[in-house]
Amino acid sequence: MRARSCLVQVDDQCHDAAKPAAMKRDEKHVQDLIVYITENMTNLFDVDNHPRQLICISTGLFASHDIEYSLLKSVETGRTKMKIFVESSLSTDNAANILPVVHALPGCETTTAIFIFGKKTVFKLIRKSPSKFTNLQNFDTIDFSSSLSAARELISSLYNPKDKFASSYVDLNKLCVKLATCKDTSLLRLPPSEPAFKEHVLRSCLQTKMWMSSHLDHPNHLSPMNTDGRRVHLARIQSTFSA
Repeated sequence: MRARSCLVQVDDQCHDAAKPAAMKRDEKHVQDLIVYITENMTNLFDVDNHPRQLICISTGLFASHDIEYSLLKSVETGRTKMKIFVESSLSTDNAANILPVVHALPGCETTTAIFIFGKKTVFKLIRKSPSKFTNLQNFDTIDFSSSLSAARELISSLYNPKDKFASSYVDLNKLCVKLATCKDTSLLRLPPSEPAFKEHVLRSCLQTKMWMSSHLDHPNHLSPMNTDGRRVHLARIQSTFSA
């Protein structure tokens, strides 16, 4: 990055220490950019005929040169990072389709985080063996018992990565007992109880369905208060600490 621009740094190097030649080159880039915008962009919001990043930068023509160029380079850097992420991390449709569930299950802005694992750990597990979690692709459309089984498989694999206690995956309470008695696992590192897990999956199902239908003009969201027979349990979402 430093070889291309002295104004956008990847470390704490001060701009004042940049070589005069680099400063002159960057100023030339900014001047060329402003000339292009002034001469060619008669309509600043004509998305079809002009690059999006130039449309954004053109709204700040009266800013200093370093800000103009920094904005441009930031857009380019962001697009490059996103391309690398998509090509490396989302190389399979399986991983891409599971992303909404991966965001909801570990906890997000709308679902409580009841596990000790963050999204990076969950995503690494799915990338390692995506075929093992294919059912998560339909997490928001299959019946609740299937959604529960798919989520339980994922969570159990996080707490028991070597599948040593795979026979206990049908019930997280049993897995808790196995981990506590056979591995002397700390209470803070045990999976949630089965009732708490079910409540969490219910919320995650509802949230995932809302995300997956956000592109529709009139999405048919499940309601936690009034839903069909297949998801009747959603009507009973309540605190797991209630009597």
